Amino acid sequence: MDKVWVFFHRERAPVAGIIYISLQALNASVARIVGDCLYVDDSIVVWGRLRADDIRVAVLAARRGEQPRLQMSGGGLSLDEGSKLESFPSIITERCPTRSIWWADELDAGDDFPPP
Repeated sequence: MDKVWVFFHRERAPVAGIIYISLQALNASVARIVGDCLYVDDSIVVWGRLRADDIRVAVLAARRGEQPRLQMSGGGLSLDEGSKLESFPSIITERCPTRSIWWADELDAGDDFPPP
């Protein structure tokens, strides 16, 4: 996206009888570009496709030197919290060095929460 590595969930169709909920965690932080990678709160975020427009706006704002804030529900892995680097998807770590990866709730459209 605009020559910046941004990662998205693989699309999947809802499964009948399964209720999808967020992982109850909420993160809201400044998005920034380091090298060619988009970070939020020093983490690489894997976004739901519903957030593509929000992420595009954040990438453009960060490129202009602004400090766009993004918020999302979800959960992730962190080396600082005991995760092992081998658990991180190599498709991410080969492109964007990170100590943590956050999976934003793929059904989170980003507008269910008040601004931080």
